[in-house]
Amino acid sequence: MSPAIVGTRRHTATVVLRPVDALREALRRPPHERGPLGRVRVRVAGRVVGGEVQPLPPGSVRTVRNLSGDTVLVDLSLPAGTYRVELERDPRERRDGYYDDLDPQQFDLQWDPDAPPPGLPDGTPHVTTLVELRLRPSPLYPFPAGTTLVRGTLFWYDGAPLRGAVVREPAALLGDSRVDARGGFVVPFPANAGGPAVLEIVTAGVVGVQDKPDGAAYLQGWPLWPTPLRRGNPVSVRQPALQGTVLDPRGRLVAGARVTVHGRPGTVYTGGDGEWRYHFPPATPAGAVDVRVEHAPHAPVQLQNVPFAADATSQAPVVRLN
Repeated sequence: MSPAIVGTRRHTATVVLRPVDALREALRRPPHERGPLGRVRVRVAGRVVGGEVQPLPPGSVRTVRNLSGDTVLVDLSLPAGTYRVELERDPRERRDGYYDDLDPQQFDLQWDPDAPPPGLPDGTPHVTTLVELRLRPSPLYPFPAGTTLVRGTLFWYDGAPLRGAVVREPAALLGDSRVDARGGFVVPFPANAGGPAVLEIVTAGVVGVQDKPDGAAYLQGWPLWPTPLRRGNPVSVRQPALQGTVLDPRGRLVAGARVTVHGRPGTVYTGGDGEWRYHFPPATPAGAVDVRVEHAPHAPVQLQNVPFAADATSQAPVVRLN
């Protein structure tokens, strides 16, 4: 037997996974009536010593998933200490993305096998340590019919996902939703919720600000996003955008043309299909802007008073370079 586990007894640490999304009502039912949570795996990565994670002796950890699905028992034969635990998507599942904070999510478990057992919420007496984690649903989560939802996307001015932004609403079940790698978010409300909602967008945690020209300026002063709720139905909200196409003098698609919107931060470029798209901050009211297109050695082209809608992608006139 490894000296690291001499003199220890087997104890159970319990990780309770709490999806506070559409499963909240299901989790209020007795355990034998709950469906399996699935798609989430708990792994004890090692012991934390001096900031480093050391591997564990073979056989010292065994993970048992409860039939209720929201509780995972980790059977430990370990001395007191700090252990790194990871939540990750189950690699055996073909579909992932159901929960938006498992990439993986890590936490340190303060383990003391001699501590008084607090027990599980349902009164199970044998637990030594209890850890409770709340999972947030991703935009891909298959909410049941009749759930009141607000779904949407958030992008940089050039169409890259605004990953790391948080969308909040005080009346929502979660209170906030993170923007995923695809730019999507979903804010769930109680099933009977209706009427107006006001989304607040927090951009403090946005990834890649330093890599975007005028990125910080683009994120400054984003307005609140008024949104009507439809009771028991999803609502899609759209960030206003303007798109167009650039052609050369012979009518061929132009890639790499530089497009700027007067008075707005950021620069976008046409892709291989000759198209460009500029995304305005959410809740930007409808209006008109001047657009400048540049592609050497052609002369710059100025489009004046190009209109755009408040909640859709509007089409700009096709630009033919001279």
